[in-house]
Amino acid sequence: MLPALDQLRALDPVERQILEAKLRHKLLSKRKANIAKSVAIPDIADWCESNFYDPQFCNPNTLDFTGVPKVKLAPHQKRILRKCLTLDPKTGRFPYRTIVYSCPKKSGKSTTGSMVACWFAANVETPNSIYILANDREQSSGRVYGFAKPTLTALGAKQYETRFKKILSNGSIVQAATSDPESEAGGTYGLTVWDELWAYKSDRARLLWDELMPILTRNISIRFIVTYAGFEDSSDLLYELYTTIFTDTTETELKVGAQPVPELIDIQTTNAKGEPIPTCYEVPSKGLFYYNDHDNRMTWQVGENAEAHRQETVGLGMLETNILRLLENRWQKTEARLLSSEILAASFRNKALVSASRAMTFAIDAAMRKDCVGLCGVYEDKGQYKTGFAKAWNPGGKDIDLKETVIAELLRLYRSGLVLRREARAGEKKAIESERLTPIDVWYDPYQMHQVAMDLRKEHRLLMAEFGQTTERKKSDTFMLQQYQAFKIDNLDNSDLESHLDAAKADVQTDANTTVIRIVKGTGANAKPIDLAVCQSMALWQCSQRPKGISITALPSGKAKGW
Repeated sequence: MLPALDQLRALDPVERQILEAKLRHKLLSKRKANIAKSVAIPDIADWCESNFYDPQFCNPNTLDFTGVPKVKLAPHQKRILRKCLTLDPKTGRFPYRTIVYSCPKKSGKSTTGSMVACWFAANVETPNSIYILANDREQSSGRVYGFAKPTLTALGAKQYETRFKKILSNGSIVQAATSDPESEAGGTYGLTVWDELWAYKSDRARLLWDELMPILTRNISIRFIVTYAGFEDSSDLLYELYTTIFTDTTETELKVGAQPVPELIDIQTTNAKGEPIPTCYEVPSKGLFYYNDHDNRMTWQVGENAEAHRQETVGLGMLETNILRLLENRWQKTEARLLSSEILAASFRNKALVSASRAMTFAIDAAMRKDCVGLCGVYEDKGQYKTGFAKAWNPGGKDIDLKETVIAELLRLYRSGLVLRREARAGEKKAIESERLTPIDVWYDPYQMHQVAMDLRKEHRLLMAEFGQTTERKKSDTFMLQQYQAFKIDNLDNSDLESHLDAAKADVQTDANTTVIRIVKGTGANAKPIDLAVCQSMALWQCSQRPKGISITALPSGKAKGW
């Protein structure tokens, strides 16, 4: 009986080399005996078009495949899959151990991964084990594994142990694996399918990748990765594979050992300079195949469908760099500019229409001590959000006197009737009654501006509100980007506001399988303040949450009509 992979790892190097040599000899003998049987594996493209149900037409709850059409592969898909997953009659193995299938969003990547999983489970060295992985089990269950379930059901697969695992009559098991390396160690799988490898960024993700390496003691054990491009400075696992092919993301030069796949060299795309290049590469010494495409090739992406596809894919709330990453499958840096120069300029074109005498929702933001503090006011007018106030205090390396600056300015604005009142929040009513407080529509970062809030409350009976800096900030930052991209923000003529918005970066994050952003300051030595951008984000979000249809005008003595 062959030892498990963890037993091999426990041996000292010399003993391991001796045992591996013996194993290779045994496997070679076994492989020769199985070659005749192995080459009978059906053609993957023909099998998928005859057996794989198109998941977009299947009910995900009932898995009813009655009347559902089989999938139709594009010509380039057939050629790529056949090249990677046709057994060599001499060795009884596939030509590659690691296969990367990387192309723009909505190009059928997840469907391709699920097709490969079903075909493998039904035909390759059965009984076999197939692991499907994503950022977490729920995501792997909902995408590649979810797309495979109708076909697995049609093949007679039954639920096995958990709802995340199915077993076919031939004994092959397909399961949506966890993201826990300890749970998945020690398996004897023939195939692992990795969905969106760009999002694997943690140390535990690295450990999982290492634990689920192709298995030495199996005749066939491979990785199949479906993904689009990631971030150069955080998507380490995918970037290591990518830079095994290219020297950098311009794709103008190949690494030593990498070469175009001769049979597929006519399937071409363009590099960052617009020059035609192949899409399919290999590194024979590493057993690596990399399909790297920037073109939309599927029928629903081209011709008269192209614009509809772009609108469906992009929507709102996406960075310019993320649009390039998703729609063109081009690598980007995490520290991306929040607003393009065109969008930023457009927000100042209607500055003459912005009123500085309207009652507004305000927000305050500050970084660390001796750093900039910002105060921003926003109001809504006929579907447009308008920034009617923006002020920044930059102390030049000294501590700011908050009473003489921020508090004094807020009191002036309130007494001029420019600060809206708001409804009491949950848990505030008792304090409002006992302390005779007036809740005002001013929001602050509780970590930095707590003392300002306490001074206004104790000395002036004005009650500001805390703005959460985790989930709530992600919502507000993403919302602000959406409004800018929809050209729904008009800014007053303010050089500090323009400078802070121009300097703001966006940290792209995945939150509950949804892409969100967080506004961050640049990391370079010459990084500029962004406090007014953060203020505007918080104020915009809270302004959007106010009841609609109430006409509010500025009145003296801090009173606002409508509340």
